Amino acid sequence: MGILLDALTAQGFLDKQDGKYQTRPAIQRLLSANSPDNILPMVQHAAGLWKRWSQLTDIIQGKAAPDQENDEGSTLLQNLVKAMHVVNAAKAPAVIHQIQPGHARRLLDVGGGWLLYCGIPAGGARDAGHAL
Repeated sequence: MGILLDALTAQGFLDKQDGKYQTRPAIQRLLSANSPDNILPMVQHAAGLWKRWSQLTDIIQGKAAPDQENDEGSTLLQNLVKAMHVVNAAKAPAVIHQIQPGHARRLLDVGGGWLLYCGIPAGGARDAGHAL
C-alpha cells in the first residue's frame, strides 16, 4: 500500500508528512460526493463500462446474453449524466455565448448534460436561482 500512496504523492494527489498521507484540498473537492466538482460518477461510469465491455466477446460468440435494462444499466446512465454535468459545467457559459441564443431565457441540453444550461441565462452568466 505504501508504494501506491507514495506514487500518488509523487503525482501530486496526496501530501505526506511524518509518515501520514492526506488528500490535497484541490483533490478533496473532486472526491467529495457533496461537491459540484465531484468526479466520482466518471470513475464509477468507467468501471461500469469496463464490466459491460469485458463481456462483449462472450456475447458475440453466443456464450452470454447481454444484460437488459436493470439496476446496473440505470446506474451506469445516471453516472454518465452526472459525469457529463461535471465535465461541461465550466464550459456552459462559453457555449451559450458562442451559440448566441437571442432572446431565449433558458436553454435545455438534451445530450445528457443534466439540464446544465437551464441555469444559465442567455447572456452566459450563471444564475443558480434559475436552475431547474
